[in-house]
Amino acid sequence: MKRPLRLHSLTLLSFQPPDVKLQIACGAGTYVRGIAMDLGEALECGAHALELRRVLSGPFDIQEALPLDEVLAMECEAFIKTLRDASQPLT
Repeated sequence: MKRPLRLHSLTLLSFQPPDVKLQIACGAGTYVRGIAMDLGEALECGAHALELRRVLSGPFDIQEALPLDEVLAMECEAFIKTLRDASQPLT
């Protein structure tokens, strides 16, 4: 049984044939790679996701993310504190 697809928005960011760049805001459980395949099938040209980047998930926003090298440079206690702070309920 397929779950209903919940797309809040689908925005065309760029079109440089054969590549299309989309921004998709969708509900939980949406298979974005499947959307790419479905678009290719509907257009009768085939398609796949070349790059996929999640920029927002629940209260987490990529704008607040730490670069990997910064995380790797953290001492263990600082890393644990960062994880605890990030998991606190929002007020």
